[in-house]
Amino acid sequence: MKKALFFLAMLPLILFSACSDDNENVTGLNGTIWEYNDGKYYKTILSFWETSFEMKSSLDIDEDGVFEISTTDKGTYEMNGNDLYFNSNDIDIKSARIDGDLIYIQLDESTDNIIFHKK
Repeated sequence: MKKALFFLAMLPLILFSACSDDNENVTGLNGTIWEYNDGKYYKTILSFWETSFEMKSSLDIDEDGVFEISTTDKGTYEMNGNDLYFNSNDIDIKSARIDGDLIYIQLDESTDNIIFHKK
């Protein structure tokens, strides 16, 4: 009888301790917002969700403090270690790497890294 009571008492611990989140696609970037700011005339906000991203860029052409042009690009991404892979019809990113509170994005061979800071 003691063995049966012990087994019944331990059964919930055994059954419910193995539960985990089944969504393996969710990364540590989910819900984060990153910003690239080139002085006060150009800025880009990069937002991440579970498997998608949105990049909003704004440009102040006449440098009067008002952003006259803005674009929004959307797509999906994958994260493998510290490397990010973006998939979008609107932007072409050669490489991207996350390092703590910074994301380094290189658009092509001839450009320097664009550095996004975590907000």
